Amino acid sequence: MQQTLDLFASEDSQKESLDEQKALARRLADQIRQWDHEYYVLDAPSVPDAEYDRVFRELVALESRYPELRDPASPTQRVGGAA
Repeated sequence: MQQTLDLFASEDSQKESLDEQKALARRLADQIRQWDHEYYVLDAPSVPDAEYDRVFRELVALESRYPELRDPASPTQRVGGAA
């Protein structure tokens, strides 16, 4: 899906869109963290690797489109697992 820029959109609608994207990024990150916990801590993965990878790539793409959504605590910013 290609994103287009609406030059005539109001600031309110642009802010609403950013708020929606922020909420989506938070939901994706929370889901990934839950799956990580199930996989690494509980040793009971609940989702196929392909689905995990799809959601992870969606979060990466979202943070690339909206750099202001990048959070140091995001799963996309993690280098490795906990020791």
